[in-house]
Amino acid sequence: MKSSVLPTASMRASTLGVLELGTNSLKLHLYSQELDRFEPFRLEWEVGFEVYSSGRFSEDTIDEVLDSVRGLLGRCGVSERGDLFGIATGVFQDAENTDILLDRLNGDLAIPVRVLNGAEEARLLIHGFQIHVSQRPAVVFDLGGGRLEMVFLGAGQSYLHETVPLGVIQVNHLASFGSGSWQEEVAVRWIREHLRNAKSVNVDEVHGTGGTVKAISQVAGTSHLDLDILKAVEEVTRRLGAPKFLSPRRQAIFLPGVIIVRHILEHVGARVLHHQRVDLGEVFMERLCSCYKALGGGLKRAFMDHELEIFT
Repeated sequence: MKSSVLPTASMRASTLGVLELGTNSLKLHLYSQELDRFEPFRLEWEVGFEVYSSGRFSEDTIDEVLDSVRGLLGRCGVSERGDLFGIATGVFQDAENTDILLDRLNGDLAIPVRVLNGAEEARLLIHGFQIHVSQRPAVVFDLGGGRLEMVFLGAGQSYLHETVPLGVIQVNHLASFGSGSWQEEVAVRWIREHLRNAKSVNVDEVHGTGGTVKAISQVAGTSHLDLDILKAVEEVTRRLGAPKFLSPRRQAIFLPGVIIVRHILEHVGARVLHHQRVDLGEVFMERLCSCYKALGGGLKRAFMDHELEIFT
């Protein structure tokens, strides 16, 4: 598991800390009630690749996760953990032994972690996209390593949510499992099968976020990705490989990601994808901070015990 180098940071006046455990990264959000703002600190890891190949976290990876958490807290100057807790998404929803890892985090580091479900992620997506999407009906999605979260926005506050097992790491692994090398026809069959069984609302445009959508936007040189651009990027990648300016990890899953995105547009009859930067962890913190002002130290218990509803 590889991690990026972080600059040393201090906790300053911050009193609330939230760890965000995701498929591709670990983040620490520190909130200062005095300054009334929060700061995110991030390091990359590769836990998703192991889980989507074996279905579980190995003992070595569990130890490395704990070491990464310790290291991040140390670099950010966090010594007191009274108001520190965590949320987990992505691969932590899918690994068969996530409970063992979370027990270690709570037992060894006194950090309880709550795994968010698909409905909670959908609500965060709605909150995050609300400033970007003015017309209804609309489709917004977050394409991650292990899952595709899609939300169909209707009139008023109505919406439909769909969690589809079409994460880019998962599709890449499934298409390489039998032969050890990438088999596009296997990937396409899997994508079509799961989208065929998914909800669909016909729209002209969709709005998407996630590392894969960001990478496609960078390669295409635009955040306004019509279907012809996606097909052109897909064809060039198929012939020449992923662009070298992407990280080795992103290069490995770039083509599966482009294929998934194209099929999403075709699934809802859309011609255009708009890339939007919607960070679910930041959306979560924006909603959490107002609760912290009211509840203070009681926020941690209330959130972990599901007594506090911040997603609606």
